[in-house]
Amino acid sequence: MTLENDGWEVMNFGANTPLYSLGDEVLYHTPELVCISATIISDYERAARDYHEFRSRIAKLKIPVIMGGRVFENARVRARFPAELHAETFAQVGKFAK
Repeated sequence: MTLENDGWEVMNFGANTPLYSLGDEVLYHTPELVCISATIISDYERAARDYHEFRSRIAKLKIPVIMGGRVFENARVRARFPAELHAETFAQVGKFAK
């Protein structure tokens, strides 16, 4: 809603979208920004591997990625999921998007 209020067209792929599917959509739609949110991660090794594969697939597009959600409050988790922004608030997302 924050981005929509700032005039962005937002596509929401819903909860539990696999990163390989998100990667397909990013390559197809070539958005200006990707936001990923997570509350819990049950398998950190798999999630980190899938995330790095996702980032590699979209790297040539140079699209910034914002990560948010409770799971990324932990600095060690953030280190395993590098992003242009690890947002703690929606205001940070809006400021970054501008």
